[in-house]
Amino acid sequence: MITTALGLDRPTLLNLEREARLHGSGIQAEQLGGCWYLQTTWKRSGDSSTPGTDACLRALNACLILTVSAESDHIQIENRVQFAGFQLSFHGLAQLKGERPLLFFSFESVQLKIGEKVWFRKAIETASSQRMPFFALIHLDPSQGWLVARGRGGGLALWSQRSNGVE
Repeated sequence: MITTALGLDRPTLLNLEREARLHGSGIQAEQLGGCWYLQTTWKRSGDSSTPGTDACLRALNACLILTVSAESDHIQIENRVQFAGFQLSFHGLAQLKGERPLLFFSFESVQLKIGEKVWFRKAIETASSQRMPFFALIHLDPSQGWLVARGRGGGLALWSQRSNGVE
């Protein structure tokens, strides 16, 4: 049995997912704010990701940054990788819906920064509402700082939060 860097194994995560499908996860938008670093992924089939994928994504500091606003039901979302002063990020809006809940999102722009200078920024076409990507939020453990979700494509992901703020 393979366990993650956080000591969680796939059967435990799948049990949490079953519970979330039956009863909802209870995750609220205000719990999601911060920087979530990708730790481990699994394919739709439940198999581990391609060897080296998770280690590469961790080396690139792959993260999901969620900024929650009290004034709006929309959440700012950023998906980012960075290495040696280079930073590639996608920016957009997200919204939490349903009991499980689902975090629907769309990216509006892509940006490349080198150091503090933006070298490239471009608007991108958003998906139609029928094709909008989402994460089905399965479980959030605020005391341990981890979040589990399944994406629209069926992959399962585990993130950890290193701190309460965006890094």
